[in-house]
Amino acid sequence: MIVDFTAKWCQTCNTIVKPVLGSESVRAKLKAVDATALLADWTTYSPVISAELEKHGRAGVPLVLVYPKDGSKPPLILSEAVTPGAVIEALEQAAK
Repeated sequence: MIVDFTAKWCQTCNTIVKPVLGSESVRAKLKAVDATALLADWTTYSPVISAELEKHGRAGVPLVLVYPKDGSKPPLILSEAVTPGAVIEALEQAAK
């Protein structure tokens, strides 16, 4: 599973993260590893999403987490300057 923590007002989310997660190569890898993509919209500062951001050491968005198939392992935290290659690599690692 991949979770994109984002907000409509977040420029980095909209100009870097969103295009990467929507790219053909990332969408193909999501399908190949049978991963689910979820969106955590923090546009209105949800306290539940705020708590998750804090849990992962973030004060705000963007944040992209890739949860491993093995639920006992922690999620992989991707860089704010995420690339298709980094997402694909994380999805491959998480699928093991």
